[in-house]
Amino acid sequence: MFGSRGQANYATANAFLDGLVAARRSHGLPATGVNFGPWARGGMASSEAATANISAQGLIPLEPSAALSALSEVVANGTGQATVLKANWQRAAKVLGAARPPMLDLVLPSAGGEATGDSELLRQLQEIPVPQRAGFVTEFLQREVQNFLRLAQPPAASSRFLDLGTDSLMAIELRNRLHSQFGGAFTINATAVFDYPTIGGLAEYLVGQLPDGEPPAESAD
Repeated sequence: MFGSRGQANYATANAFLDGLVAARRSHGLPATGVNFGPWARGGMASSEAATANISAQGLIPLEPSAALSALSEVVANGTGQATVLKANWQRAAKVLGAARPPMLDLVLPSAGGEATGDSELLRQLQEIPVPQRAGFVTEFLQREVQNFLRLAQPPAASSRFLDLGTDSLMAIELRNRLHSQFGGAFTINATAVFDYPTIGGLAEYLVGQLPDGEPPAESAD
């Protein structure tokens, strides 16, 4: 329903299941598909860092009892396709902006007129001398990673994302947040935190994309 850039593998698998449900029902065969939001108390989205990231997107983890109750109701009603999720719709609308799926227009408030990215942050970066830009972005990334992973203090610039506890899904979400906060000024691949595995390395990669910046060589790690 919401989706995340860089997760085409998940989207493809879910689309296949949705298509299978539709195909079976078109032939009079039983099938039910439920698009669940994140669950609490278990699963890939239950870690403290993942929960914080989900909350930032406006999603609220489902209690298992509530999710199972909804599943029972969907099956009892003979519904073919249903979505079960809990969300702060105001926050979700702000995060999705113009990229939100049209099917969510019934529940999401209007996002018209909202600016894309943090223009003030980008302006500050563009105004400081080129030699200081890497330090500026490094400090920003340190704060962002600290908040994202709920660390007690900002990690060192030499810290590796994987050593800090970043998994593949969280890496993609972090990449999406950075892309959004800098107003799309940077091209950030879904594998950026693996190609440039340290905070300092990623900062140099980003700064290298600005005018007068020098692109770094890819990490051999």
